[in-house]
Amino acid sequence: MLGSVSYILFILSIYYAQEAIALTHKLPRHILTRPQPTLPRENWQVTADSENPLPNQHRAVEATDGASTTYWSTQFDGSSPAFPHTFTINQGSAIAVSGLAYLGPPTSIGRIGQYKIEGSTDGNTWTPLVAGTWTDDDRPKSAAFTATTVRYIRLTALSEAGNRGSVTAASEINLVDGSRQATDFTVTADSEETSPTDDGRAINALDGDPNSFWKTKWTDVKETPGYPHFFNIDMQVPYAVRGLSYLPRQNPGNQQGNIGQHQIEVSIDGNSWTLVARGTWADNDRMKTSNWRAVMGRYLRLTALSEAGNRGPWAAAAEIQPFIQSTFMAPAPESQGQWGETIDLPLVPVAAALVPGTSEVLVWSAWNADTFLDGNGRTITATFNPSSGLVTQSTVSNTGHDMFCPGISLSKSGLVIVAGGRNAEKTSIYQ
Repeated sequence: MLGSVSYILFILSIYYAQEAIALTHKLPRHILTRPQPTLPRENWQVTADSENPLPNQHRAVEATDGASTTYWSTQFDGSSPAFPHTFTINQGSAIAVSGLAYLGPPTSIGRIGQYKIEGSTDGNTWTPLVAGTWTDDDRPKSAAFTATTVRYIRLTALSEAGNRGSVTAASEINLVDGSRQATDFTVTADSEETSPTDDGRAINALDGDPNSFWKTKWTDVKETPGYPHFFNIDMQVPYAVRGLSYLPRQNPGNQQGNIGQHQIEVSIDGNSWTLVARGTWADNDRMKTSNWRAVMGRYLRLTALSEAGNRGPWAAAAEIQPFIQSTFMAPAPESQGQWGETIDLPLVPVAAALVPGTSEVLVWSAWNADTFLDGNGRTITATFNPSSGLVTQSTVSNTGHDMFCPGISLSKSGLVIVAGGRNAEKTSIYQ
């Protein structure tokens, strides 16, 4: 079989989640000074001086789609235009902006080094806002400037951070809301490492520094709690919360504490919670994002249900950032139909099928969770069980079949038949 689901984990997660909720009042709180929400991107129009000409790949809009696995890139097939490269955001109207956040591409090529940021009210006359140089690594970058009300923001890349050529790329670009200083947030976690020589406090996940991180207690084995772990943010006043980003610890070679199975909830009063997202994140150090229809809430809770690599009972996070939008539109009445919670997957699905005889949904990518080139005869899959909410990941290698973009059909008896893909000569049957 391509994958399976453990029902025991689901039952345990309910029990332990109830236990975790009961502990929230016992833990210390830490102040985060003036966190700034990012601006909504629904009305944006973005343009770039260059895009890669592959059909529907690496366009400018992919730097604002909320997915860290897709990215904008200047042309790299054939000739590559020289620096500088520009990425321009038209917000649709004049809005107060006080900073820009940049996440580089999944690969190292195209990371922005030297940059400048300008603003404009008409798209013709530009005012310098900030300039600098970002380091050559895969950590999120930001540039703050004095709040200014503009319709257009232009990011100009002047160099590639590692001098690897003239390509510029970006997985995600956000703008920081400059309309007001947000009320101080507070954060609570079920556990944190407070050793004098090993700072793993919860506040580290909200300090804007990817080099620091929160991790649950681990120096004293007797005090090391098991899963689930929770991380609560009290935003002091209700906001329209539309998403969350999770950056695992940025320690090359040590991914201990990466969150795998998880659920995300929002609450107005800290007592009644609305489930907005659940699923499983991939076991790597790249930023994860979860987006949902905006809901009003003062509290945001991330509950970690498992360690992504099964390395132990710990959870860790370099940064956890809520996505807040400035306006809120109430959903349509339930009688007209509503979307459920977001399902976070540990891969980029390119194909899907209902598992015969069950309600489970089987999805798969290619030989890698988010890469389809240079396949090696395996396929990364995930199975979602709507009843339990569990997403489980499995790697299929015994068939020697990379099933990227295949043909899918059903046999007379209802079995899923996967034909072709990266290994065009292969056919596999799910049973």
